[in-house]
Amino acid sequence: MKPSSVYTKNNKSLPFEILNGKPEYINLLDIHYAIHLVLEVKKQLNNDCCVSFKHNSPAGVSIINTLSIKEYNFYNSNKMELSSAASTLLSTRNIDPISSYGDIIGFSGIVDIEMANILKKYVSDGIIAYDYTDQALAILKIKNKGNYLIVKQQKIYSDIEFRDINKITLSQPTNNSVLDRELLKDLPENIQTDMILGYITLKYAQSCSVCFVYNNKIIGICSGQQNRLDCIKIAGDKAKLWFMKHQLYINLEKNIILVSDAVFSFVDTIDIASEYNVQYILQPGGSIRDNKIFAECIKQNIDMVLSKQRVFTH
Repeated sequence: MKPSSVYTKNNKSLPFEILNGKPEYINLLDIHYAIHLVLEVKKQLNNDCCVSFKHNSPAGVSIINTLSIKEYNFYNSNKMELSSAASTLLSTRNIDPISSYGDIIGFSGIVDIEMANILKKYVSDGIIAYDYTDQALAILKIKNKGNYLIVKQQKIYSDIEFRDINKITLSQPTNNSVLDRELLKDLPENIQTDMILGYITLKYAQSCSVCFVYNNKIIGICSGQQNRLDCIKIAGDKAKLWFMKHQLYINLEKNIILVSDAVFSFVDTIDIASEYNVQYILQPGGSIRDNKIFAECIKQNIDMVLSKQRVFTH
C-alpha cells in the first residue's frame, strides 16, 4: 500500500513532526487520537499516560508506573532496567496483547532508552510521543528494518474537527468536554481517578463503546458495536481474561468500574455488568428508564454516577 498524504487547512503547520517512517492513512488517524488521549489524561490527572491504539480505538490504556508481581518477576529475571516510562508501556501493552499486535503507541512523556528497548521487541507500526531521548531514537529508527513510524507531537488543534470523504468535507466542534469532578465528590479518590481515565478513553474510541477500569488501567474495552449489551460482554470478557493472567479472580476483586460513552437504555445492561462484578458505573443517563436502572443498581449493590454528557465520536 502506498503511503498516505497529509495536509492542513488554512496553511497551518502540521501539529506533529514525522521523525521516521511513512505513515499510512489509518496510522495518521491512530496517532491523532492516541496523542490527544494521553495528553488529556496527563493534563487532568497530572500523570504520564500510555495507550495502545489499534484501528481507531484504544486496546489498552495505563497511567500506572508499577507492574504486577507476575510481570515484574519475568522482566527482572531477564535483568531489564525498568524506568517509569518502560513500566507504563509494559503495563499498557500487556492489557490486551492480541488486539495490540501491530498497534500505534501514544505516550504523553519522554521516551527513554529503557522504553525503546522494550518497544523494539513488540510488533508495532509506530509511536507518537511528547519527545524522545537521542538514545531512544537511535534504537527505534532501526526497528522494522528502518521503517518504524516515529512521530513527535508539536501542538494540539482544539477548535473544529474536519474529515474529508472523497469530495465532501465533514466538520464538527472538537469534543472538549470534561467530566465534572463535583459529580464524583462522594467517591473515594482512586475511584474518581479511574472514572476520569475511563471517561477520557471513550472520547477517543469509536461510537457505542464501554470500558472496564481497574487500578489506573483500562483492562477491557469494546468499541464500534451496534448494541451496548455486546459491548459489555466483549469488554467484560477481556477484563476477566486480564484478571486471570494476573492470577486474580474477577468475582473477588473490588473497585471494578464500568464506563459507557452513551446512555444505558435498558435494565439488562446492569444485569450483565453485575456478572462481571462491577461495583461502579459511569454513564450519561437520560433514558426514560433511568429510575428502573437506578433501582436495579441498588439491587445489585452498584454505585452509579450520571455524567450527563455523551462522548460519542460521531
